[in-house]
Amino acid sequence: MVVYVIEHLEEAMGPWCLCEYRNIAKIVGPQNVLFTNVSESDAKLLPEGVQWTTKSVLTMGLEKVGLLDLDADQELQPADKDKMDYLLFGGILGDHPPRDRTSHLRPAATVIRHLGPEQMSTDGAVHVCARVFAGTPIEQLEFSPFPLHISSSATSTVQLPFKYLRLPNGEPALPPGLRELLLEDFTLDDWGLDEGEGEGESLASGVAAVDLKE
Repeated sequence: MVVYVIEHLEEAMGPWCLCEYRNIAKIVGPQNVLFTNVSESDAKLLPEGVQWTTKSVLTMGLEKVGLLDLDADQELQPADKDKMDYLLFGGILGDHPPRDRTSHLRPAATVIRHLGPEQMSTDGAVHVCARVFAGTPIEQLEFSPFPLHISSSATSTVQLPFKYLRLPNGEPALPPGLRELLLEDFTLDDWGLDEGEGEGESLASGVAAVDLKE
């Protein structure tokens, strides 16, 4: 079984981040997840049963490491499972447009693949990889419309610039609890996010944009 390695790259481990991390453990099983670069205090917030370390994956000397990278030349295939003992992801809430914050992880990788041209959330990417490694090529997977819009009221929507798998009921495969978090009233400081510069701008460097309709 491939171990899914999440190198935590955010300063804060806020509710959105934890929502994704819990979903990763749910998708592939906590015993198959390793969180790296995590402080001891933040480790207490991680899902029960996962592995974790304060070390960066760059210092661990792991072998047969695959990396998900939008700039990779080749798409992930089911046969790639046999080329990896570990599959590495940057634990990033995301940027739009992407700022290539996973670039410093490339030295740890022996195999680099992409999941298509659109950006995915960390848990969404893990979900796709798990499906691919179970034998379904990416081109046979069904995805929700991109970008994803979630109505928060009659006058506004929340836009996620991420590509999500589509569930059999037609809904996007969002992590449990994320929709409710998005629709709650919150301050940017509560999430540990950067403020955008104006209406329709990024609330989290592009992770979620609020589009106010007239």
